[in-house]
Amino acid sequence: MMTALSFSYKGYDIKVELGYVGSEKVFINNKLVSESFNWKFKNDHIIELDPSLEQITVRVEVLSMMQGEMRISLLAGESVVEAKSWAYDQSGSGEGTHFNEIERKWTKEIKMAKSTTSITWALYFAILLYSIAADDWPNTVFEGAFILMVACITIYALFEFARSAVLALRSKVDDEAI
Repeated sequence: MMTALSFSYKGYDIKVELGYVGSEKVFINNKLVSESFNWKFKNDHIIELDPSLEQITVRVEVLSMMQGEMRISLLAGESVVEAKSWAYDQSGSGEGTHFNEIERKWTKEIKMAKSTTSITWALYFAILLYSIAADDWPNTVFEGAFILMVACITIYALFEFARSAVLALRSKVDDEAI
């Protein structure tokens, strides 16, 4: 999903594109001048239009994660020149959003083997356990348990990688034999 909002300031056309999973791009007169990947609630793009002009700031703010509501502000110094709000249509019709063919197939880009997903969740819970219990357990016992847990997850990861690679190779060989 790509959302684009435009501003005009002192003869410059400023366009802000917001991607579905946190990509932000700022164009001035159709030239990319700032790009970032952001999952924070507020991000500033500080841009110098011309060495003789002041710097401007394009601020992207998430107002509501639940409703997909955003505000994009154009600031000159500390004063807001213009601000625009955007929210994903509550009905889910996508009014005001633009999906291209590649973005409709985004799951193919991030599809992982089941073993990779399991390993990722296991590491996530190991780190979560570490952060929760770090204050309660004696350091030597806790650190040893954490290292042992990460070692077990790593061994499991290597085993699952080898197993899934062998299965994929067998599947390929079987497909070529047919």
